[in-house]
Amino acid sequence: MVKKKASRRDHSGVFAAVTLHASGLRYLEVSGHIGAYKVMRQVVIPVSRVVNADSIASLLNREVGSFSVPVVFGLPMRECMIRVIEYPRMPIEDALRALQFDFDRHFTWSYSECTVDVSEVESPLTSSKDNMSMLVAASRNEHISKILQIAERANLDLKAIEPMNVAVLRAIIGPISRNGAWHSIYADAEGLHFAFVDNNNGLFYRSSPSGINGILDTKNEEEFQRAVSEIQRTISFVANQFKGIPSDLLVLSGAIAKNSDVIREIESSIDLRVEAVDVYEQCGINPSDSANMGVGFEPALGLCMF
Repeated sequence: MVKKKASRRDHSGVFAAVTLHASGLRYLEVSGHIGAYKVMRQVVIPVSRVVNADSIASLLNREVGSFSVPVVFGLPMRECMIRVIEYPRMPIEDALRALQFDFDRHFTWSYSECTVDVSEVESPLTSSKDNMSMLVAASRNEHISKILQIAERANLDLKAIEPMNVAVLRAIIGPISRNGAWHSIYADAEGLHFAFVDNNNGLFYRSSPSGINGILDTKNEEEFQRAVSEIQRTISFVANQFKGIPSDLLVLSGAIAKNSDVIREIESSIDLRVEAVDVYEQCGINPSDSANMGVGFEPALGLCMF
């Protein structure tokens, strides 16, 4: 959402990211390229309560130290709204200006209180070759300002700010080119994160806090069924919103992909093929490194691929 010019401090082939979670911060630094990444540094910084920009910057400096490469900062999924909107074809800068006049048709926030970024995506629903589809990400100004303050006070070279749900989908796609349309569910300690993808273009994003405890424990039947219902409702909603785009695949990643019982239960509850992926392995990270990362670094990996 916020992009900076390339810095003189750029180190070729080394990438870094910071992500904010309800439980704390994660810092990841990798080298190499997609399909052959090597973890240089990874840091988990627990935060037991909401803290201000100064406190977060101090924690980063204490736990990470100096930042030798530019950093992409992840905007928490709960603090961003993403929509795909169709416009007559025009320069992207003109489309961004035009968006302010019908922003409230698509978002519950007002344009003046948001930081907004757009990029063109390929959508099979674009009604005419004279039109274009734009992926629009919006976040309240206060969230972006806080990240900018953290970057300044931690003396990190901020390369960009990007929604974490867009970043994690990039890591889920990885080096694999899946033809056609498919559904994605990534699960972490904060919930279930859905995406609908067509030819590797994300067209729909949604996060839900429901079910994460049950999704890891099929013995908790009430919680598990609540999570399965959430999955079924989201798939049905996407089918109604994207009529005419057939999809028969659901890709699971994160915590939801770690439990074979969970995978079988989900597969029996929906009319889609189910594929479970290890995002780290898919992107070429050594299994001994990925074992130490656990669930939670996938969004940071996607940010490193920015």
